[in-house]
Amino acid sequence: MINYKETINVILDVGALFIDGTNREIAVKWLNLSDRNQIDYIVYFDCDSIVVGDRQSHHCPFVTSPASERLDRCIFYLDEIHTRGTDFKFPVGFKAAVTLGNGLTKDRFVQACMRMRKLGNGHSLTFWSSYEVHQQIKTLKRNSLIIEHKRRKGDKPINLIDILRWVYENTQQATWDGLHHWAAQSLNFQRKVSAFQHINWNDKQQEFTNSIMTDLSKECCEPEIIELTKMYGAAKELQTLFEIHHKRYEHTHHHHCLSKEIKDAVLKRLEDYGGTKQRLSQLLDEE
Repeated sequence: MINYKETINVILDVGALFIDGTNREIAVKWLNLSDRNQIDYIVYFDCDSIVVGDRQSHHCPFVTSPASERLDRCIFYLDEIHTRGTDFKFPVGFKAAVTLGNGLTKDRFVQACMRMRKLGNGHSLTFWSSYEVHQQIKTLKRNSLIIEHKRRKGDKPINLIDILRWVYENTQQATWDGLHHWAAQSLNFQRKVSAFQHINWNDKQQEFTNSIMTDLSKECCEPEIIELTKMYGAAKELQTLFEIHHKRYEHTHHHHCLSKEIKDAVLKRLEDYGGTKQRLSQLLDEE
């Protein structure tokens, strides 16, 4: 980044590529490598506090520093956590370097890019990735050209469309991976509701006896130990998320007492968003 053809004023490390050191160590190193004729300060986050450092190795809160009035003489390092929910009034002409890490999804990507509030109107971005991510983007680009029957000789440079394609691919995968956890939480919630409905409520001042609490714990608590025969005893068969969770509903104790409305809504969502993609149910049990 130091030798890039244009000056980088902001690093948006949403890809979490800067891992060899604390925020202060990374910031100080960048400041030392930057042009002394243009840059006097480095702004970064220490936990949740905005800190500014100068070339004399003095570090102080940003709001009380002269740097807060001289943003054009500052460079900014925003770590992965603080690429969301922070707001600096960067001067017109600032360029940010956005890092691309493995599995970066659309929400995190857009949130990071929008730290530059005047994109297209004075602010600009450049993208930097790890070698692994670069290869992923190239593979997706190559596959898309094959699908479109546009075989081209040589490797064309990666452009913004290729990066967005990769981000959306990650987002789809993350959504699909999260469907299982969402459905499992729904089933756990319904089991707990069903357990409370089986209590013989006398009045609003119901006393919870030891027997009632024992029954509730049996129905509500997740097993701390799962026998290997239960986890791996069944035949390994590739199934869709819809098929896996439909069977789990059927094998749930008191499944006839569960909310049919919620069950149908969950299974429909799994069918709509899970599609025909399959995986082994044992892998989901391990998660």
